[in-house]
Amino acid sequence: MKAFFSINAGLITLAMFSAAQENIPDAAPIADGPLVANPEQDTLDMADMLYKQAQAPATKENRQEYGRLLDLSLRKYLEFTQRFPQSAQAPLAEYRAAMCLEELGRKDEAHGLFLRLIQTGSPALVAASAYRLATDASSAGEIDKAIQYYQLVIRNAEQNDLKVDAQYRLGRLFLSSGNPEAAATMFCAVMGNPEADVKFVLVSRMGYAALCADTGRLGEAYSEYRKVLETPGVDNRNRGIATLQAAMLATKLKKDCGSPGPL
Repeated sequence: MKAFFSINAGLITLAMFSAAQENIPDAAPIADGPLVANPEQDTLDMADMLYKQAQAPATKENRQEYGRLLDLSLRKYLEFTQRFPQSAQAPLAEYRAAMCLEELGRKDEAHGLFLRLIQTGSPALVAASAYRLATDASSAGEIDKAIQYYQLVIRNAEQNDLKVDAQYRLGRLFLSSGNPEAAATMFCAVMGNPEADVKFVLVSRMGYAALCADTGRLGEAYSEYRKVLETPGVDNRNRGIATLQAAMLATKLKKDCGSPGPL
């Protein structure tokens, strides 16, 4: 029997947290020190410097200058990969070139580099590249592709924040594609991770509570909504949704088998 309230009401909050911590390799800081002739490192440092200049807020306000600096940094990263293909830093330079291409709107070219990196890169670069591909596939409505790429992120991520991010987003994709069991597995993985960011735990718990309610596990749903309400610093929107859902569940449970306890 379908639960007495819609899963969508419980999941409306999932859109609240789009700012994920991606934890992907960024341009490295350039250390001060004596100048030493090193064409390999000098080329990469120049590319990083140009990219960092492009990311400055004042530069981004000037779209022409922003594009010019991105193009220059892209050329330097590609120059590095062509001049030093055997360098241990060549895959990282290729990843940064792909990032420049994405920011320049040349997604097809960027995807070509990301696809190559998920075959040849280190686990960190595989995870970072797969995350980018997953994000773009999800935005394009290519759910099956996005699911595959997020699974690749989870298998390769070396940083906990990126893995948690991918698990949460994968749970949402499983939910939208009609696979609530797999969605529940992902949400529970986030909830059970003691190092997970509290915002991901919160939205995962909201999603899991709604899934429980929708499948008739009203007591478990009530318990999860109570945990949301007990979360320190929970925002007003989630608090409001959790309060309403818990109250509705309490009424239903009281009718069925007695009081579930105070709100």
